[in-house]
Amino acid sequence: MKLMIFFIKIALVTIIFIGGFILVIDRVYFPGVVNQGISLKVPNLIGKDFSVAVKELEELEFQGIKSKTKVDYKYPENTVINQTPKSGSTCKPGRRIYLTISSGSKPVEVPNLKAISPLDAKYKIQKKKLILDSILYDYSSEYPEGVIMDQTIEEGSLVSVGDSISLVISLGPELDKYIVPNLKEMQLSKAINKINMSGFKVGTISKLYSEELLPNTVISQFPEPEKVTEKGSEIMLYIATIEEENIFIVPNLKDMELSKAVEETDSLIFIINTVSKVYNEELMPNTIISQFPEPETIAEQGTKIVVFISTDEESYKVEEEE
Repeated sequence: MKLMIFFIKIALVTIIFIGGFILVIDRVYFPGVVNQGISLKVPNLIGKDFSVAVKELEELEFQGIKSKTKVDYKYPENTVINQTPKSGSTCKPGRRIYLTISSGSKPVEVPNLKAISPLDAKYKIQKKKLILDSILYDYSSEYPEGVIMDQTIEEGSLVSVGDSISLVISLGPELDKYIVPNLKEMQLSKAINKINMSGFKVGTISKLYSEELLPNTVISQFPEPEKVTEKGSEIMLYIATIEEENIFIVPNLKDMELSKAVEETDSLIFIINTVSKVYNEELMPNTIISQFPEPETIAEQGTKIVVFISTDEESYKVEEEE
């Protein structure tokens, strides 16, 4: 009886040992043999959220390991900014892939941009990795013309990399009257900018035919350069064009009575826009003394003609003598 129990125990131990051996072979040895020749390409994880990257690696039987964090101005917080091995590398399943994670960018302190030139201000803005949004102009008795007088974000403020800031450039002290700038032979865009910076407004823009100047070059203006006039006055521009459609010859209005000149220009599709009076004892009142554009000029339909008419009013004589 005892001998039978002994053999039963031996049989049970043998069965357990064989079962355990088979399990090890099935779960450990065979998978190792099967996977021995398998290699997989490491995916590109740069720019992906860390949790997304780890999940993608697990699906490929890799292990995603956070190696370190690093300040980065390009990628937001918790984003993969580097990986080892690199994407495209061939590795066996189970390999650890080390990931460097962005901790985001540090706040940027806005510099003092007042009382310096626009060029220096732009350099400081770029150095702080900020963006110059727009430039405005205003009058100031404190800051001289041409320097920065104000900024939209105060000095010392903490902002994020890539935030925008606008500047205000001083036009100097505000005056009641200003000298009209010379805009002749300027390109239209530069002339408009010059008008705005000089305290004036852009008036009507008319086209005159010219083969000598590039299109959109200022041929003439009204008022003329160096004239002293009220702040905010409009400056009319006449710019070059080579287009021949809707082009007409400006009539000669000199020595013509104003009402007759208006009828003449209406029939030719021109417009008398500004009438300025000049004291003259020799001519009848409201007689045209001069005009712009000059007679025989080739201009587009609807061009506004500035005329100067005679008057015998004493007030104009006094102003002229002064």
